[in-house]
Amino acid sequence: MRSIRWNTLLAAGIIAGMLLLSGCTEVDEPSAAEKQSQEERQTPVQVKAVTQGALTQQSELIGSAVPSTAVDVFPKMTGEIIQLDVKKGDRVKKGQRLGRIKGDDLQTQVEMEEYALEIAQNQYKVLVRSEMTTDTELEQARISVEQSKLRLRQTRAQLENTYITTPFAGEIVNVNGELGGFASPSSPLFTVVSIQPIKITANVSSSQMLVLQNKTEIQVDIPDLGAGHTGTISYLSPVTNDTGFYTLEVRLANEDQAIKPGMIAKLLLTQERQQDALLVPTEAVVEKGGASYLFVIEKDRAVMKNIEVLETQSSLTAVKGDIQPGDLIVTKGQITLEDGMKVTVVEGAQKP
Repeated sequence: MRSIRWNTLLAAGIIAGMLLLSGCTEVDEPSAAEKQSQEERQTPVQVKAVTQGALTQQSELIGSAVPSTAVDVFPKMTGEIIQLDVKKGDRVKKGQRLGRIKGDDLQTQVEMEEYALEIAQNQYKVLVRSEMTTDTELEQARISVEQSKLRLRQTRAQLENTYITTPFAGEIVNVNGELGGFASPSSPLFTVVSIQPIKITANVSSSQMLVLQNKTEIQVDIPDLGAGHTGTISYLSPVTNDTGFYTLEVRLANEDQAIKPGMIAKLLLTQERQQDALLVPTEAVVEKGGASYLFVIEKDRAVMKNIEVLETQSSLTAVKGDIQPGDLIVTKGQITLEDGMKVTVVEGAQKP
């Protein structure tokens, strides 16, 4: 009886020992899920490099194309129009004849003055060859020749005034007379415009005027032509016009004359807001508790850096702080980061 009881106690002890050993084994051997939770979590992020340069702001001004020169051409004398050499739309060269006023009497007068000069010259030659000629007679004959020359020049100039010429190269946009009609120096007979170069005019605000004061060129786009040009600022008014704005005039080369008066022009005004500044993507700046900071990647960890925002634009922000050009800063994933967290850079990152 005593033997049976001993055997029973021995069996119970063996079973308890096995159970205890089994329990210890489960504690010492954690599962795969428990092992993964014990490893440090890595936050996926995207990064871009800090750059250094000028932060610029670009604004758009709307202007319109107008002729660089527009001149009414007046006849220099009164008379009948006997010749019209051009019509509207014709291109002309500088000094080209556009028409003529009747001047038959002037042509006759020119011929008479030419004949009078010839007589005066012959008389002078006779006196020069004569031994009886006094110095006084010779001087009077010389003066007579000079006076005849002067009258001939004046008469020829008057005859030349019967022709109407253009003062510059351009295009005829208006003809105000007809053959047989009457022309007068008080009424323009032709209108000539030049669109090479062409002029762009625009109204600008006071702040834009202050920026333009230090510029000599500006970028100009002509939407109708899909082309961009570099224009020369030819005039900036120091006072406001009737609309309360300042007048800006820009000249553009227009050799093929593709830019026509009346076309809309967009003038792109670029202003440097910050010079030689540290530039970061605006999306990288984190605002919290009234402070601004960035996360900089250092040895696979995100280190929080306090910064001062100098100026913000939609895509770039100028900042000041403990960062350097070339530093990689977090642009996506920074919202969930804490200082010193381990990170992994994922596809889409941009490095220097």
